[in-house]
Amino acid sequence: TGSNFVERGAVMDESIEVLRRLWYDEKPEFSGRFHTVRGVDAYPRPVQRPVPLLVGGRSTPALRRAVQRGNGWIGPAMTTDDVKSVMAELRRVADQVDRPVGLGQLEITVSAPGRLTPQLVSDYAALGVDRLIVYPHPTDDGIEATLSGACAAVEGGARR
Repeated sequence: TGSNFVERGAVMDESIEVLRRLWYDEKPEFSGRFHTVRGVDAYPRPVQRPVPLLVGGRSTPALRRAVQRGNGWIGPAMTTDDVKSVMAELRRVADQVDRPVGLGQLEITVSAPGRLTPQLVSDYAALGVDRLIVYPHPTDDGIEATLSGACAAVEGGARR
């Protein structure tokens, strides 16, 4: 009962492999330490191939998992200082482990706390962020104003 906290990283690694087999293999089979899959199929299969797998977490093992197994890394509520720190650790990890060529470049996705400005969008891009998630935080001027402001910030930041 419950989850295996001590071996959660190994469980996650194996789970990623099971998902990929279910998504891509005609007759998926897998036998590992934590999962066994035989005689099952998953329909409908994803149309997009590969299915982008984003790995979260800021620990060294999580970042290693992103480099070795993920199409991208995702971080919530990341300031530019947070991004600088994570990017430095991702580079360090990437120097130590092999990244399968088929995964392509590791894409970085983050959400930014607070309101976006064109300068902030530009700063994230300069740090290597590929994708910003915009959360419409309710403010006194309403969600529409927040979203309009975020769109204007992204457009302004993209022009820099």
